[in-house]
Amino acid sequence: MASTFAELYGDFRDQVTLYTEKLSVTEIQFMRWVTQGMQKFQQETKYIERAVTIPRDTTDDVFPIPNDFLEFIEAKDLEGYTFVPQGYEQYTRNLELHADDNAFVETSTDYMMRLQEYYSRNTKSAYARYICIFARFFKVYPNPEEDDNIYLWYIPDIPPISRSDGNWTTWFTGGVFNRALFLTSMPNRSISPYEECFVDYAISKYLKAMGHPNYRVFEKSFQAEVARAKMNKPTMASEMTRDYMFAPYS
Repeated sequence: MASTFAELYGDFRDQVTLYTEKLSVTEIQFMRWVTQGMQKFQQETKYIERAVTIPRDTTDDVFPIPNDFLEFIEAKDLEGYTFVPQGYEQYTRNLELHADDNAFVETSTDYMMRLQEYYSRNTKSAYARYICIFARFFKVYPNPEEDDNIYLWYIPDIPPISRSDGNWTTWFTGGVFNRALFLTSMPNRSISPYEECFVDYAISKYLKAMGHPNYRVFEKSFQAEVARAKMNKPTMASEMTRDYMFAPYS
């Protein structure tokens, strides 16, 4: 079981009293620091994963990227077929090939063409369908208008606590910090095994603000836990090959 944010705040107070008799850090300031540490941890380790259904923007037949999108994992259409992810340049080259009625594509992976009875089962295309990112939208080819939604699996960002962020709306009732949630809520279960390093990050921010050189000790401790988390993260191999991905999200 993970610790609550209030318990992590208690750990923080216990350690910083070695440097000052009176603590001036409020609960909301502590939450800012500790959630900033969680954001950096997630960006480095990508432990938290998310699945969503994205509705089509019917004006341009594109699919808006979630606001917290950090890295692409996989996307499927409504029939459950996997889109082949490509960079924008490769995506447009394949569109040009199809426009000339060429029966080949410039991609090394074609999931749907491997499926038995594909031609009779898929109603949207005789080719694999591609997906790419451009201007905070997913573009799909061919026939994007035939999917009202697509299914997306991705790595989310974790924004620090803020009154202006929709992820933290419930933490501010009428603009006032909701202390009841502070006393009962916990970090995401996927990253909670590394909760001590978030406290270390908050301590490093506090000591750095004080001008105390020992902030480096806690900063290095945080970085060491990030490195350990990367090493310990379970990974799966599929036929010992890597699929095409598209930068900067790969």
